[in-house]
Amino acid sequence: MQSDISNARPSSSSSAASSSPSKQDSTATKRKKASAASCRTGRAKVLLSTPQKRLNHIMSEQKRRNAIREGYAQLISLLAPAGAQAIDMPTRGRPKGSGSRGKGHSKGKSGVLFRAVEYCRWLEEGRDALMDEVLRLEAAAGIVYPSR
Repeated sequence: MQSDISNARPSSSSSAASSSPSKQDSTATKRKKASAASCRTGRAKVLLSTPQKRLNHIMSEQKRRNAIREGYAQLISLLAPAGAQAIDMPTRGRPKGSGSRGKGHSKGKSGVLFRAVEYCRWLEEGRDALMDEVLRLEAAAGIVYPSR
């Protein structure tokens, strides 16, 4: 009985030793497949150098920051009342004097976000008031919908 168990399961030391070469084999197989695929297309896959990788990282980070900056600019334009001048947002870094001057009154990015939240809540309250008004007028007119 003892010999059946030992044959069915390898010991932990032999499994650890065997897993390492299989990982290396699978990595080598992946490299061979990638190499074979690049030979079929006629192009060899060129690995990027460290400075190229760094430059790609910097450029993608700049793209991300620009997207955030543009998003804030759009948010500011939506939040600015009609005819009012939009907030002058700095193009880089922390805005000057962006300390806490009161909730929603700062010109910094946090102030823009607070104003956006306040505006969304105001819109929701307006929507709810309009829905209540519609229901009141429908009830006064005797309009009844079966789905409501």
